[in-house]
Amino acid sequence: MRETNAYASLPATSPSFLDRLTVYPRGQALPESFAHMDWNKERRVWIRPSCPGTGPCDAIVADLDGDGRPEVAILGSAPTFAQVFREGADGVWSQAGSFQMPYQCPAVLEALRQGHFEVRPPALRWNEIQIGGVKLHVREMNDLEAPLLCPK
Repeated sequence: MRETNAYASLPATSPSFLDRLTVYPRGQALPESFAHMDWNKERRVWIRPSCPGTGPCDAIVADLDGDGRPEVAILGSAPTFAQVFREGADGVWSQAGSFQMPYQCPAVLEALRQGHFEVRPPALRWNEIQIGGVKLHVREMNDLEAPLLCPK
């Protein structure tokens, strides 16, 4: 059966998925290993890279964790959310995290596209709570209540 939902994501292995990605900052390219990754091996479909809708999506290529290797952030055509992918030591890419974008804020999107941003170590006030292999993270109340605002 063919999927007809306009908001459905294209499979990451589909050639049209890669064709719909615009890579930023200009002059960057997707890492070869990302472009040739067989995402069908990832059984958790919800953490495969996706480009919802029918429009283009952005791929921001940058070292976001300070390890000297590029990560890939995928943002949809109405960017409110980004998936962040990292390559493991075994050469396999996986979703490492995500971030929320301020609502209707073209300035932040354009800064990401141009590479006009800094990455900084997290300023965590709270220690992690670890129980066995489970880590719990305390989020400040203002982080939960305050929406992301567009810079002026």
